Amino acid sequence: MMLRVFGILLLALTSCGYHLVGQGEGVIPKSATQLWVVSVGGGDANRLLPILVRRSLLQREHLTWVSDDNISDTTVEIRLENMSEALVATAFDAAGLASQYRLTVSGSARMVYRGKEVWHSDAIAVGGDIFAAGGVVAIESQRAEMGQRLRQQWADLMVRQMYSTF
Repeated sequence: MMLRVFGILLLALTSCGYHLVGQGEGVIPKSATQLWVVSVGGGDANRLLPILVRRSLLQREHLTWVSDDNISDTTVEIRLENMSEALVATAFDAAGLASQYRLTVSGSARMVYRGKEVWHSDAIAVGGDIFAAGGVVAIESQRAEMGQRLRQQWADLMVRQMYSTF
């Protein structure tokens, strides 16, 4: 009896569907043939996000990338909105100097097809820590490297959310 209850509980836990995130069919309409990704707002640091999102989507879909002057009825538009990158000091040494920073990339995405919103994400945020050692040049170098990794992580997370079965 106890084994049966344990088996049912185990089956319930494994069938919750969490492992299916990012494995669904997604929301891109089957009639779409082209893809256009644009960043609405944001700063210079996030100008590469449309390229990263486009690369992640084109690995999954058989779409052609187009620029804004070639948009047609079969173009899916992905709008990256409210993009921001923030660096905040999170730890200080005895002298009051920052010894650790938190870099966060955040924003949301919206998919438009034939003038109608098909899908939108919740706010997506990813972050990482930078440890201050070696002076300003080292910190800026770490920030640039971390920023690149976080933007890629943000793009991958957005695409997985788009293909989520939930």
